[in-house]
Amino acid sequence: MREKSFLGLNPQGFHRVVYQEWGEPDNPQVVVCVHGLTRNSGDFFWLAEALSKHFRVICPDMVGRGRSDYLRDAARYTYPQYMADLNVLLGRLDVERVHWVGTSMGGLIGMMMASLPQNPIKKMVLNDIGPFIPKEGLQRLMKYVPKNHAFEQFDEVIQFLKSNLLGYKDVTPLQWKQMAEQSVLWDVVNKTWNTNYDPLIASTISTKDVVDIDFWQYWEKLSCPVLALHGANSDILRQDTVNQMACKPGVKTHSFPKQGHALSLATSDQINLVTEFLLSA
Repeated sequence: MREKSFLGLNPQGFHRVVYQEWGEPDNPQVVVCVHGLTRNSGDFFWLAEALSKHFRVICPDMVGRGRSDYLRDAARYTYPQYMADLNVLLGRLDVERVHWVGTSMGGLIGMMMASLPQNPIKKMVLNDIGPFIPKEGLQRLMKYVPKNHAFEQFDEVIQFLKSNLLGYKDVTPLQWKQMAEQSVLWDVVNKTWNTNYDPLIASTISTKDVVDIDFWQYWEKLSCPVLALHGANSDILRQDTVNQMACKPGVKTHSFPKQGHALSLATSDQINLVTEFLLSA
């Protein structure tokens, strides 16, 4: 695994976007993995490790998360900004087509990009996200996202993640530890573990008037094959939405019992499913 970075541009200036690269650097078969709202590239550690046997795998920390810069103006944490940054990344990769794996927010970004003319997305894996998001799930997220969480004990980090990452029922204690290490930074002044995302990333979302989000206009324009993964207990991707998605030609769906939002992509069954889909003709 190699860590690299590039400069994105916003109206207040440039910002650095960090990404992890797995596999042979000259492999023309590329998979781009984009994480969820408060997460970072570390979420794809196990999937990227497996996929790197066949693909060059690129996992960015979206701006405001992980090792990437925070924006001076929080109002710029928007999908157009994320898409612009990822377009710079795609240009740097110097390939004409890529596969896309998107968890939650990363899937929505991929959906929007894949709906545009001349887009470079060959196949897409959506991790517990679809073209309709009920407000109830968003309300749950907004209870913890707009906060800078600080923990005095490392075990508290793991418990915090377990209470919010509801699709990680089958991960091992070692994987939980690794997830926790990737989710916080040590504050040497206050002697606490702090979540490593800008709490202002959700400042453009009203916490009082959360409404359903409808992305069907983008979904209807997709032409690439899609594998939609679903946590059966998810409050972000409902079963009726999955059923409607499955009606679209070229779309495969798979639900995982007892899992919530979003899936870990860290277990062998999930990794094998994604790998087989991306390798299929």
